[in-house]
Amino acid sequence: MPIPRTKLLDRQANYRDARLFIVATEGKETDKQYFEAFKGAAIKVVVLPTGEDNRSDPKCVLKRLQEF
Repeated sequence: MPIPRTKLLDRQANYRDARLFIVATEGKETDKQYFEAFKGAAIKVVVLPTGEDNRSDPKCVLKRLQEF
């Protein structure tokens, strides 16, 4: 007996995944390395570096994202 199709399976629209991800981390060196695995994939990951002042509190991380 075939499985009845639901409306979810009958959708014809093509949905695309996001291709660009901007990441602001707290770490200065190793956090960027965590995202190296995505290099060359169909998506692009941009890791915003921690500033020279080494401020990594949540407000500073959010500010870097907003400035980007």
